Amino acid sequence: MNNEMKKKLDERLVSGEITTEEYQKILKTIESSATELAEESDEPEQPTTTSVPPKTDTSVLNTSQEKGFLKKLRDGDYGLAKTYWLYGIIVSVVVGFLIRMIFMAMKKDGILLAFIIVLIGIIYTALFQLPGLWRAARRYQGPKIWAILGQIIVVITALGIPFVLVQWSRLLEMAGIL
Repeated sequence: MNNEMKKKLDERLVSGEITTEEYQKILKTIESSATELAEESDEPEQPTTTSVPPKTDTSVLNTSQEKGFLKKLRDGDYGLAKTYWLYGIIVSVVVGFLIRMIFMAMKKDGILLAFIIVLIGIIYTALFQLPGLWRAARRYQGPKIWAILGQIIVVITALGIPFVLVQWSRLLEMAGIL
């Protein structure tokens, strides 16, 4: 493999543009392509070596493999679709369902508990899900429209957070909690 290509690939890994798994997959693809090209030509096959990033990059490899769930989510390591649908939409539906059940079961007393759940959801969304969705959209290799739509959703959701908080403060006032 060309040293310049390897260097650029290492830089993309270190900058967080690609994950460790993507790095290894690209590396294998490049090496297998080089082997196939060498076999097609009459030249003797050049020895290929599986290279590992320099020592400083190895620490990046190790830390990315040891990331916890929330750090992986925040860094966009789960990909665009999974970050949006599973950790965005499905989590929101489940949290919304829980809040509805609390309201129905506890009436006024459940409002404060529901608000606490909403605050936790907003913190999760603002600190982990939205940054992860943005980063996953930046890395997305499929049709560009999905990456753009993902980033538009991040902006709209971030702009909507203050409105959600205002509505909840009004609800808490009407319930006599504030």
